[in-house]
Amino acid sequence: MQALLEHFITQSTVYSLMAVVLVAFLESLALVGLILPGTVLMAGLGALIGSGELSFLARLAGRDRRLPAGRLDLLLAGLAF
Repeated sequence: MQALLEHFITQSTVYSLMAVVLVAFLESLALVGLILPGTVLMAGLGALIGSGELSFLARLAGRDRRLPAGRLDLLLAGLAF
């Protein structure tokens, strides 16, 4: 199952970002947070980024070859305020 999830997440930038958002959201819920080990899943995603399977800056900027346009400008605008 873990190999399937890793394969699914590494296939697309959108899927990897959706996985991070979904894990963070589900862990914030009271009952689901007890069952779902969000810290382990986030550490796993961090390991994929660290190993080079997922490019952090490309994902952050949205400048991956699988995305039409990046959104680094919005990130930098948000940091300015």
